[in-house]
Amino acid sequence: MTLGYEPGLYAFSHGNVVEKKIPALIVWSHEGTNVSVEGSWDNWTSREPMQKVGKDFTIMKVLPCGVYQLKFLVDGKWRFTAEMPAVYDERGQVSNVLDVQEYVPENLDGIAAFDPPRSPDSSYGDDSMPAPEDFSKEPPLLPPHLQLTLLNGPCPLDGPNQGNLSRPPHVILNHTYVDRGNSLSSVMTLGLTHRFRSKFVTVVLILFIPPVTARTFWQFAAAAFDFADEFLMSMSAASSGGRSSYFVPIFW
Repeated sequence: MTLGYEPGLYAFSHGNVVEKKIPALIVWSHEGTNVSVEGSWDNWTSREPMQKVGKDFTIMKVLPCGVYQLKFLVDGKWRFTAEMPAVYDERGQVSNVLDVQEYVPENLDGIAAFDPPRSPDSSYGDDSMPAPEDFSKEPPLLPPHLQLTLLNGPCPLDGPNQGNLSRPPHVILNHTYVDRGNSLSSVMTLGLTHRFRSKFVTVVLILFIPPVTARTFWQFAAAAFDFADEFLMSMSAASSGGRSSYFVPIFW
C-alpha cells in the first residue's frame, strides 16, 4: 500500500471562502479481486470501488489538508494494510490513517543564501604548515609501547621481592620477542608473555645454535615459538597465582 501526492492544488469556493484541496493517490498492492475503500472524509457515507492497474488497485481522492481514516473492503472482507499507519476505533476495529499535507517544493536557492561566510585564515592559529620533509619521514620500526618487554628490563637478583615482577602492560601480550645477539651464530633469546585469567606467565627461551643460514634461522625460530606456546599454556594452568617467569635454556 503506497501513497502518492501531486504537487498541484485545487481551489473550491464556498461563498467567500476558498478551500484548497490536494490530490492523494491511494493504492492497494495486495491480493484481491474486488477492492473498495471507505473513509472519514465523507463520514463513512460512501463506498468507492478502486480501479485495477496492473497488479494494484488505485483510486485518486481530492481532499482538504488533514488526517483521515480509511478501510479497504477486499472481496467482501474488511482489510487494512501494514504499509500505512493504523489506529483502533472505540469498537476495537483497525483503520488506516491517511495524512494529506500541502506539497511545499524545496527552494534550493534560498538554502544557498544561508551558507556561512568563509572563516579568515587568521582564525586557525599561528602554527606554521608542516614542511614537505615532514611527510617523508619513515615511521618508527617498532611502536614505543612494545619495547616494555621483560627482555628489555633488568631482572632483580637479590632482595625479598626478587620473584615479584611488575605487572606487564596488556599491549605486549601474545607478542614474540627475539634477541639474536650480534650474529646468527650467537645466542638467541625468545620471550613470550601470556595471560591466563588473572595470572601472567612469561616464558624466556635461551637457545645456543650453530651457524646457520638466515632461512634456516627463522625456521628454527618458528619451531621454538611453537614449543614456547605449548609450554606456556601448560604452565599457565599449573601456576597458582601472581606472575611467574620460566627461563628455559635449550641446547641444539
